[in-house]
Parts: sequence; C-alpha cells; structure tokens
Amino acid sequence: MNSILRRWRSFLVLGAVFAAVVVMAGPAPADDGQREDDDEGQSGAVFTQSNTVPNFVRVFQRNADGTLVAAGQVATGGNGRTVNPPAGLPVLDTAGSVELSSDGDDKRCLFVTNAGSNTVSSFAVGEDGVKLADQEPTNGSRPISLTSNRRVLYVLNSDVASASIQGYYVSRKCALTAIPGSRWLTSNQASQPAQIAFNHRGTVLAVSERFGPSEGDIDIFPVNGDGVAGMPIVSQTTGPAPYGLAWTKRDQLTVSDSNEGPNPAGSTVSSYQLVGNTLVPINTLPSPGFSCWNVITDNGKFLYISQPAGHFFAPAGFSSVNIYTIGHDGKLGAAGLGVNTTPNNALDEALSHNSKYLYVLANELIPPGPTSSIHQYSVNQQTGQLTFIGVITMPGNTTSGLAAW
Repeated sequence: MNSILRRWRSFLVLGAVFAAVVVMAGPAPADDGQREDDDEGQSGAVFTQSNTVPNFVRVFQRNADGTLVAAGQVATGGNGRTVNPPAGLPVLDTAGSVELSSDGDDKRCLFVTNAGSNTVSSFAVGEDGVKLADQEPTNGSRPISLTSNRRVLYVLNSDVASASIQGYYVSRKCALTAIPGSRWLTSNQASQPAQIAFNHRGTVLAVSERFGPSEGDIDIFPVNGDGVAGMPIVSQTTGPAPYGLAWTKRDQLTVSDSNEGPNPAGSTVSSYQLVGNTLVPINTLPSPGFSCWNVITDNGKFLYISQPAGHFFAPAGFSSVNIYTIGHDGKLGAAGLGVNTTPNNALDEALSHNSKYLYVLANELIPPGPTSSIHQYSVNQQTGQLTFIGVITMPGNTTSGLAAW
C-alpha cells in the first residue's frame, strides 16, 4: 500500500509542476490547459541544462501523447563549461549531467552539474514549479555526471588529470550534505571518465574510465548501508574507451565502448555480470558511430544506445540510436533498425517513467550550428522499435544532459 501511495503522490507532484510555467525568475501563474494523467500515458517532464555562463535548467512539459512543450528555464546558480576535453566540444561530452532523484517513484528532486563552477545544484520539483534548493561544491574539477539511489547522490568530477567522486545525503527538501569519507580518486587520473552509475540495489557505483594503457576500464566502488563508497576495484573492458553505463535490475551492466579513435564504425556495446565487486563479461556487439549513451526500458528488455556519428553511416544501415534486446542472462541481441537525428548529432537520451517514450538530445556539432534539439519517439513495448513523434529545438549548441519523467 505504501508503494502505491508513494507512486500516486509522485504522479501528482510532478504533473502539477507544469501547472506553472517555470521562468528565470521563478514560477508563473498556473496553466489552465494542463493535461491530466490517464491510462494510455501520463503527462510528465523532461529536463536538460543549457551548459552556459550562467547555467540554466531547461524545462519541457511532456504531454500524454509523449510530445514536448517548452516550459521555460530556471537558473542553477552556477556556470556551465563550453570548451570540454578531450575534443574541445561545447557540450560536456559526458553522460548523465542532469538527474532526477531515484527513490522508487519519488522524483521530487532534480540535480544538475555546473562544470564551470565545480558545483552541483539541486532543485525541488513541486506544485509551485522547479525551485533551486541548494548548490554545493563537488570537491573536484569539472563535475559532469550524477547518479542517485534513495536519499544518496554521487557526482563524478572529470577534468584533465583530475578525476574523483563525491557523495551527498539528500534531504526531503532536496538540500545536499557531503558524506564524510565518500570522496575517492578514480583508478586512473588521466582517463577523463564519462559516467557514474548506481546499480539498482545501491550497493555499488560504476565509473567508466575512457582512456588509459588498457584502452579503458570500469571502476566499481562498493557502497555500504550508510551510502559511503569504498576504494575502487578495477575491471578491464572488452571494448575500447568505455563511455555510457546502464544497469539491469539483475546486476548486469551495459557499457557503450565509444572507440574514440579514427574508426567510429568500430565502436561496440558490451554487457557484464556483477559478481561480488567484479564485472564478468557476457557478450559484445557492434554499435557503430562512437557509441556513448545507454538507457534500458523499465521492463529490462530493451537497450538504446545513442551515438553522435551514427547518422553519417546511414547508407551502410547505421543509426543515431541503435536498439538491442537484453536476455534474462544479460546477453545482448540486435533488435532491428534504429533511428537517425539528422542533421544534428545524437547525444544524451532518457526514457519516460513508463518507458513509453524515448527522448534524444541532439546538437549541431559537425558541422557546428546554432541550435540543439530533442527528438521524441514512442516505444513499441513488444519489439522495442521507435516511432518518431516530434522534435523541439533550442538556441545554442551547448545543451547537455537529459532527464525525463
């Protein structure tokens, strides 16, 4: 009964956010045209960050049919960073810089990194809009990825030759308190790691170490019952330059291997089983196009990998988003044709809370252009196939990170 009440409370709270249009100065009067939840698809929200100076959270209302409507923006109190290693891109070149709290169905807190001011901002998502709740230092340089589990948040700092993690306790009002003893250096300070991700049970953190003598590794940090991480245990990856991470509920980790060299057609996706605090390889499949971002549907059956160069290989049958099946044993399989975000380069991605809709952030990076966009797709629950339902554009090509409800 408690879980049911918590779920409905969350639906009501997040649905009510968009009764107010969020603007830079705060929430505006309610919108009488608000859509209500229904059995076919609940209304909800999508969030991204401008990654500008100053930095803003951009807010989008998700209608019941999955399409998005811009609902303003709110300042993070910090700064983004528009020149980022290793390629000097205007985007953060990372996965997961915008994150909703993950305490069951409780999504009342939103977290955003400020890579230019080395802070993390938290927001309360409530009936009167999205409001800045706190901003705390990350005890490192260039924070670029976030992950949460219950009332614990971890951030990954990933500047050149300076990589670390830092944990926080999250209050009911979304305030952050640094966890004593939670700061650790990653195993390879020069690797410029791309993402940090809790497993579903909250017992370990995974960090993708992109570069290094072994062409990349995965750090596994054990986490105790108080949310305190321990020193990292290193597992070598089966593919070069691991980037995006997504866990199944059976402690299987999917990893996109971006292969950030001269051959983007050589990138792959791999799966691993967590045994103790070590990753055991399951299988690896091609995922051409500099594979970088991973999301898994709520039912654990389908994996979506987005890659910025995928659409350049469209004549060869490659895509901006590739689709895979996930077996009960964690083995990956191809699931048919993906989709393309032409002309923009696909970046981060997020699924709605019921996995009925996939959202893909895409920026004009190659060649450089003046806009970003969010491409919107409905998800076939039986086959995993994607159907395009719309696109919404934003000014500037620095937009980074994506979270959805």
